[in-house]
Amino acid sequence: MAALTGHLQKQAEQSPAASYYNVALLKYQFSRLGPGSAPLRLCVRWDCSPGATRVSVDYGYNAGALALPVPLANVHVLLPLDEPVTNVRLQPAASW
Repeated sequence: MAALTGHLQKQAEQSPAASYYNVALLKYQFSRLGPGSAPLRLCVRWDCSPGATRVSVDYGYNAGALALPVPLANVHVLLPLDEPVTNVRLQPAASW
């Protein structure tokens, strides 16, 4: 969380009048051109306030990106946190 705070502080110093800041949370690399080549489409949102932190990861499987469509297995989303986690809601069900 310290790295995120430092990054946002730097952006705030560079653009103090900005109403929001963009932070790259995920980098995805694939060999063919275009987002249609990615087998797993992701949309990540992160909202921090003094009382809560909310993270949302929307995803979709793109079978057309693979020559032979197969289920994706062992997909992990890593979210390093410095503070205790409470009130976790996972939809669909997943392990925390």
